[in-house]
Amino acid sequence: MMSTPVDTKPNAEPAASDPDRSLPVRRFRTLRRTLVVVVLLGLVTAVAIGSLLTFNIVTTAHSQDLTHSDALVVLGAAQFNGRPSPVLANRTSHALALFNAGVASHIITVGSNQPGDLYTEAGSAAQWLRLHGVPTNDVIAIPTGHDTLSSLKAVAAVAVMRHWSSVTIVTDPAHSARAAQIARDLGLTVRTAPTQSGPGSALTIHYVGREVLSTLHYFVMERPYVHPVGASH
Repeated sequence: MMSTPVDTKPNAEPAASDPDRSLPVRRFRTLRRTLVVVVLLGLVTAVAIGSLLTFNIVTTAHSQDLTHSDALVVLGAAQFNGRPSPVLANRTSHALALFNAGVASHIITVGSNQPGDLYTEAGSAAQWLRLHGVPTNDVIAIPTGHDTLSSLKAVAAVAVMRHWSSVTIVTDPAHSARAAQIARDLGLTVRTAPTQSGPGSALTIHYVGREVLSTLHYFVMERPYVHPVGASH
């Protein structure tokens, strides 16, 4: 019986890898690593910016600068048929206490109204102050402004007209830092004395988070177009 011949030839060498096929794989892996690094850097940057803004908001919220200024500025909040809402009444009451303490000799109230309203936020706050003993000539109502930026633009215009340079902003604690930044960008010397208790004064996560986002929006979308009122540019 004949035996089957055994193939004694060595095994064939494995085919060399095709460099043209591995190049796209290497490129994909490099791109993937780059994207991961970019995303991580973006997350770290976002966390850092958010943390800095939060720190500034919380720090300013507790600041009570009682240095004398030309005017106290009560930023607007809702009113109901000429009666300040609890938040607006709290801001106005705090401004009254500061006025009586001699922090400023004038109070500016600011804020427009909603469509259909017969009264403005500024007018409601000013009337409340007059009813609580502030002389009429010491209260200036500016019935314009639907947001912080437009309200403070109106305040800055009045300050320029009256040759005032410094203001003390009275608003909610969480709102104070952004309002102060906008007022500085408009060319005013700014001090802050936010409410410390009562409606609107709580530093809730929601309120602080909203202010962080609003501040980012201001820096990116609005601040490039904000200039000191009265300055040539």
